[in-house]
Amino acid sequence: MTFNPDRVFLFTGGTQLGPFDIHTAESLWKQVGSPQEAWLWSQGMQDWVLIGTILNSALPAAVTLETPRVLAVDDDPVMLDVVKYILEESGYHVKTANDMLPACSLLEQHETDYFDCIVTDYKMPGGSGLDLVRWIKQRNESLQVVLLTAQDDKQLVKSGLRAGIFDFLEKPICPDTFKKSVRQSIEMTNKRREERQALLEMVRMRLSGQGVLAEEVIEKLVARESNSSSLLMKLDTIIRYSRKLEESSASASGMKGDLGDLNLLDIIQLLAQAGKCGRLSIFPHPSELLTEPCQVYFKQGKFYHVISGQNTGIHALRELLQCHRGAFEFQHDILSEVESISGDPIALMLMISAEIDEAQKK
Repeated sequence: MTFNPDRVFLFTGGTQLGPFDIHTAESLWKQVGSPQEAWLWSQGMQDWVLIGTILNSALPAAVTLETPRVLAVDDDPVMLDVVKYILEESGYHVKTANDMLPACSLLEQHETDYFDCIVTDYKMPGGSGLDLVRWIKQRNESLQVVLLTAQDDKQLVKSGLRAGIFDFLEKPICPDTFKKSVRQSIEMTNKRREERQALLEMVRMRLSGQGVLAEEVIEKLVARESNSSSLLMKLDTIIRYSRKLEESSASASGMKGDLGDLNLLDIIQLLAQAGKCGRLSIFPHPSELLTEPCQVYFKQGKFYHVISGQNTGIHALRELLQCHRGAFEFQHDILSEVESISGDPIALMLMISAEIDEAQKK
């Protein structure tokens, strides 16, 4: 993919601007008055550069443009073959799965950025197309999904839009309409990835010298965060708590803080990314429905026991995720003999968070 002079981002005065064309970027740069204060980035570039470097020299060399990759998911083998044929005829590289779980396995195996579009059926025995969309969006907000359904259901459309579906197509599909929808969804995926990469490069500039843990956590958040302003607002807080966690490891003391500074998912992300062993205690604010302290036990960054009042495991985690105000404390190397939950902590929390959000919106 060549440097695209029609889609560039500008970073100046602590603010990211764009995308817009290179001429608009040049005009803004001249208004700033100093090339030291304006940086430019476009997909195909390794890093942000001073805008004067781009305007006063040759554009970056072209890199290879790969064939778009599409994952098609349907439990009907005939329909899956039809979808695969149309996509391959359009020049796409296609992988297939016959249910949600095999689809998730493929996405984990290749990582979500491997694919440029997902085409999925709605009704499948192992989980609906909406379930798959939520699973994807929890990990990669940029990747777009086209949902195929035989239902004319307004509630499905509303739920799908909330989940982040790009387009809905009724069966039997019209090949021309289908091709157009997939092409547009791939374009949207690429657009979102450009924006995400520009944001990530800008964040990395601000994270320089702030520690490896903060950068690893931010990279994960950028992938799933749809609101860049929200991410930038919590950037300094994540840096501060990353340092606290690293300092507490060195001194064998605990780490304390407020849920008003970071939400529970961000705290779990920090502990999981750092591979911690110990106990995270949550002390709810009196205004919360959850009144008793809760504990989450970690081993090598994965939690294996969660307790909230009389509940343990998934039920305790569901209660805990509905607590938004209070205090927390992490203590190193405090373990439990009980094991009530297993699996990737972030995946579990995202799954339950999506269920809670969907229930609250109904």
